Amino acid sequence: MNICGLDVSRNWAIVCILSSFPEQSPTQFFKQLNTEKDWNKIKGSRQINDCMYRLECNKSGIDLLASLNISEIVLEPTGYWYSGFWVHAAEKLGIKLNWISHQELAKSRGHYKFKNKSDLSDALSLALVWFDPSARNEFGEKPFLKHYNHELIDQVRRLFFEREQQDKLKGSLANQIRQRLCLEFPEIAQKDFDYIGVKGINPTLGHLVSKIKHPRIPKTTSGIGVSDYTRLLINDYLVHYQRIFTAELSLTETMQHTEFKPYLTVFNQFGFGIVLKSLLLIHCYPLDRFLLNGVPYRTGKHD
Repeated sequence: MNICGLDVSRNWAIVCILSSFPEQSPTQFFKQLNTEKDWNKIKGSRQINDCMYRLECNKSGIDLLASLNISEIVLEPTGYWYSGFWVHAAEKLGIKLNWISHQELAKSRGHYKFKNKSDLSDALSLALVWFDPSARNEFGEKPFLKHYNHELIDQVRRLFFEREQQDKLKGSLANQIRQRLCLEFPEIAQKDFDYIGVKGINPTLGHLVSKIKHPRIPKTTSGIGVSDYTRLLINDYLVHYQRIFTAELSLTETMQHTEFKPYLTVFNQFGFGIVLKSLLLIHCYPLDRFLLNGVPYRTGKHD
């Protein structure tokens, strides 16, 4: 059985293939691997050493992954935009996925005494955990996340990040619009651009692009007048605002799934909004990874 530890980077993934736990210590095993010093600068999907491969996010990377005769993959749920490519590839190839938490990976890396965090050491740690009996809990279970609906939480994560991306773009546009209005229409440059009126659009910005009429906007200005370019920026701003609104509606709908009901019950007691709810959810779901046999897992005096 070939087990693959998969560590994801922005433009590639490092995989470590093991069929058993090394006879020598993990640190000795890692030192014995002949690794190119500039492996991260090489181009194309290729083998790095006896058990590690560098896969690029393309067809050749998927083909190499398919040729390794992998039975199962161990990875951590991180980097949605990057790991999603390899998750999709593994699912198409019919390879079983095992998810491990960030905390568990960090603990394992320290247990194996890998001094420096790197893609290579992380990939090796992920593969070692599958075989290592010392990594199992008191019930003999591997430290993989249980009750983990990857597809469902992945949808929440995707929508949350889409919303955040749009919010960053909207914020940048708002700053540009205010700067230009300080010259062109200073009387309204400091108005609230986030407020949504009864017609579903910001009254000030909607008036400037002739989508609605706002009687409180001055008919004249001491500035030079609103330029066509500023109006283009305002239209872009309103588009991003609408996309944010759509993403939040989709988040609200997705989070109504019964899987998330216990979490939302607690979040609602604090009066959290949909953005904070989704942020907390993608960090604490599934809660079982913090528990052992249904109760907080304690090591010594630490919870």
